[in-house]
Amino acid sequence: MHRLLVALALAPAAVACGVKTVGDLDDTDGGSGDGSGDGSSGSAGSSDASASASSTTAVATTDDTSSGGSSSAGDDGSCPPFDGSTCDPQEQFGPAAAAWTLDGDAFGGADVVDVACSVAEFADDDTTMTITLECDEQELSQHTITAPHNDVTPLNLGIGTLVRLSHHAQMPFWREQWFNLSTPEGRLILGGVQASAVLPADAPDFFAPLGVTLLDDVCDAEPDCDQSCGPIRRDAIGVALDDGQPVAIYDGNADIVGAPTGYTVVVGDAYSQVGEPTCADTPKAWFEIIVYDSSEG
Repeated sequence: MHRLLVALALAPAAVACGVKTVGDLDDTDGGSGDGSGDGSSGSAGSSDASASASSTTAVATTDDTSSGGSSSAGDDGSCPPFDGSTCDPQEQFGPAAAAWTLDGDAFGGADVVDVACSVAEFADDDTTMTITLECDEQELSQHTITAPHNDVTPLNLGIGTLVRLSHHAQMPFWREQWFNLSTPEGRLILGGVQASAVLPADAPDFFAPLGVTLLDDVCDAEPDCDQSCGPIRRDAIGVALDDGQPVAIYDGNADIVGAPTGYTVVVGDAYSQVGEPTCADTPKAWFEIIVYDSSEG
């Protein structure tokens, strides 16, 4: 699998990852728990290391007679053509589909813990959503969140809407961060992950009312020929609304959790290293996720 290690290693990474737009989701499964959406046969695309393109180049998926994930360099050291993941559902898009920023992604941003805010500006151009908040803080009174447009049920936050914001960040040798934006009553409006763990430490309810867990035993290792830091394995994210049945949403896929339309969960990246990474200062796993409140109104 072609995979960009999100430019986290200090050494250059020379791999690429598939990128497609999320598009309209099929919610006919009603959150049945398989998380496959319409990607059971799947396709993958390509993007450059900026993770900001939206290419739609398709490639064939593997079948029972394929290499089954085995891949080795040719005599000239080149990798064979990418012919799909060893694991279904195939990737439908890459990390750009779940790319979000908070305050322009200033490196080393401080934690914001359950701060009361109001919506000062809201814009959605059907590609990118921008939310500007005025918050009750002593040092920084304004925060800006950008996220991809949600095709399922676009958010529409009115000026003056009261919300609460939490943001956790840490820097081992790279930046890890999580955020959530919720109503004063605690209903999640928008949330995101860019980190080596799906939840911040000691915060199991960070995305309440959604329960979020890592499913790291659902896929075999991918071909390691083109993995600059060693072989990886695609993962899935288990997401449940309240006491509902968890929905497994695989790397490069999206699904709706809750009926009829509760939350849209987009997993742009979810993978783990198999064994120790061969690159210095590289996380052993990486997740890029965006969660939208897709309820009407």
